[in-house]
Amino acid sequence: MTLTDCPACDSEDIAINEQGSLECLQCGHKWEISSTICPRCGSRNPGDAETCVRCGEALDVVDRLLSKHPSNSEPYFLREARSRAPDLKQREESASQQRLETLKEIDRRRLEALREAQNLQRQKERQTLTTTFWILAAMVLIIVVATLVITLRG
Repeated sequence: MTLTDCPACDSEDIAINEQGSLECLQCGHKWEISSTICPRCGSRNPGDAETCVRCGEALDVVDRLLSKHPSNSEPYFLREARSRAPDLKQREESASQQRLETLKEIDRRRLEALREAQNLQRQKERQTLTTTFWILAAMVLIIVVATLVITLRG
């Protein structure tokens, strides 16, 4: 006997009647099959049916939940994240402004230190030039004096 055989007479002439049970057309024996009751209209449907034969309601629990919550609706966590987005954006902009001000202050101090270093370098160069000038002037003076002494003696 297979699932399509009548348990009373082994006939293969089986049909589903209006109540959703199996009925042997040969001997009239009726028996229940696994069936699903539609949550919307109460109709009995074959156990393997995915939707109600009468109203089209999804019979699988997962399908029913998905049909009540369409895929185009946002998950809770996404709605929450989007509702917090403006506040997060404002805080990030504020933090970004603070970082920018800190970087500007660091750059200002760096440029100031660079100017001071350049000024110190110029002062050292002036001192070196002044010292070199006086040394050269002293050497020229010594040469002139030595030339005069040699000229006057000779």
